[in-house]
Amino acid sequence: MPPTLGYLENLEVLFAPGAATGEGVLTSPAPFVSPDAAWERLQSAKPWVGNSFIQKPGVALSAALGSIHPFRGECAGALQLSVLKGCLLSLGAEKLDALNPGFGPAFIGIWYLKAEDSSAKVYTLASRFLSQLGDVSADYTRGAVIGVPGDYLYFKNKDDYPAKAPAGGWQGENFIYMGQDALGGPHYSGLGLGWKTEFALRMFLGNTYMNDYNTDLIDELRLSKSSTIRPAIVENPLEQVRFTRRAVMRYPDMRSGPPPKMQLPQDVPNPFSNAEYQKRLVDLGFRAPFGDTGDKYLIDELPLQNLVDVLGFPEAALHQTTSAGMGAATVKVTLGHWTLVIQPKSPDVRHLSMNDRVDVVGHFTG
Repeated sequence: MPPTLGYLENLEVLFAPGAATGEGVLTSPAPFVSPDAAWERLQSAKPWVGNSFIQKPGVALSAALGSIHPFRGECAGALQLSVLKGCLLSLGAEKLDALNPGFGPAFIGIWYLKAEDSSAKVYTLASRFLSQLGDVSADYTRGAVIGVPGDYLYFKNKDDYPAKAPAGGWQGENFIYMGQDALGGPHYSGLGLGWKTEFALRMFLGNTYMNDYNTDLIDELRLSKSSTIRPAIVENPLEQVRFTRRAVMRYPDMRSGPPPKMQLPQDVPNPFSNAEYQKRLVDLGFRAPFGDTGDKYLIDELPLQNLVDVLGFPEAALHQTTSAGMGAATVKVTLGHWTLVIQPKSPDVRHLSMNDRVDVVGHFTG
């Protein structure tokens, strides 16, 4: 499988000798070869996460979109590519390329960045196509039509998925509403989940919650066919797995003046050993959950500034989590073999500041 835009750093080689027996897995990061000179990779420090990309200067976006398929990454990047490609095919290169002077380069895999000189949120180019972004009422009629074809929708897994499965990739899915079938049923399409009903989406995400959180239980069942561990499940699928955000697809209003200056994602320096990170986590009040094997530490509440100061990483190192919906406040940072999933204590917070109080899960991946 040749490297392409969105190529994962670690990837099972499906056609390599031994793949059928599970031996065809790369044991070191795979080589990366850009398909052309149109995009620059913003490398992630996290394995199994698709890298993000920025459009290179001097390359027209209409030209850059010409050689990016197939895309292997995650759902946010795939949706952003669909938005930009859709504009190119429907409105033409001139209208698409006219957006760069006011909004800056296109990003793939990133919804927003912070302004260079402040903590203000700056939406990236593909995000500008999604207007009237707002919450979907919690009491919407499940299975009913709640948009028009082309609308953006985010389908969210159970709220505690990022804390229960910090290394998981299915806290939700970014979708485009595709319209109704011959029987009037609405269908949605996202990366890996094409033309699905709401029922099918709920069933799939409920299964990922079960599989991604209950890894210890599943391992025990495989070894002994019995276990005393009580599985964690989605108790109320209709209420706990649902659409939460919606936006209307719309060509953005033109912006005058120079494009905004944004802080680019940065790899995190690792000034401390993994043992020192663990000691500092414990000093902050982190504790291992009851019955856990020791690779996960939790803390219920602390100011985000305290976490940054004690662990010594730059604020710009905080990244959106995998499969994050547009406007999601949950972020992640990787420090050596530790991955911290950070979410605001208050569900009303849409964009974390250093003064916000947060809940954190520290997951050891080494």
